[in-house]
Amino acid sequence: MQFMTLAPLSSETGKPNLSRGTREDLRLIDAALSSTERRDLAEAALHIAARMLEQAHEVAEEDVPLSASEKEALGRLGVDTSDTVSDADFYRSSPVLDGMTRQALMTAEAIPLAEAAWRMGVSDARLRQRIAAGSLMAVHRPHERGWLIPTFQLTEAGEIPHLSRVLQATGRPVSAQAMDRFFRTPRQDLEQMSPRDWLITGHDPAIIESILSGL
Repeated sequence: MQFMTLAPLSSETGKPNLSRGTREDLRLIDAALSSTERRDLAEAALHIAARMLEQAHEVAEEDVPLSASEKEALGRLGVDTSDTVSDADFYRSSPVLDGMTRQALMTAEAIPLAEAAWRMGVSDARLRQRIAAGSLMAVHRPHERGWLIPTFQLTEAGEIPHLSRVLQATGRPVSAQAMDRFFRTPRQDLEQMSPRDWLITGHDPAIIESILSGL
């Protein structure tokens, strides 16, 4: 695979002036795309990175400074608006990179809607109804129409118990990435079990509903 870059060319070599770290990143991506086991993850990561760049460009075009009331509101939430960072520093920060990693993993592991419908014993149309109603989480397929179903909601035999009920307990939109992290993270108030394992092992779903309603 060959990459096309907008980096300025070196006057000596005629090749792009890329840092050693960037060249190594590109080598790793190229190797991952050539690997059957890692291709889905690499493609998901590239798709997510492209969307972030697109969103960054849209934000840069607007470039509207915060109003005094907006700064005051953010200050009450503990957000310091006096020390701004560049777009480049923001997108290479640990929280953003960690979020990209989790989203890429979730997307790479997600299964097509038709496969999820077969596993759950229902029609594709039924799953689309549930996605619209908020009783099933889904993400868009990279560069394609259609849905992928994140696997935190599924077992080999179908969906985890009480899934529809607990997903609707938040009462507001929550991203698939945030819900994936919630369902997979062990909690002290669930006897050190993750919400996913708590439901699969037959525990009371009302506790999960209560936690989600308070998020």
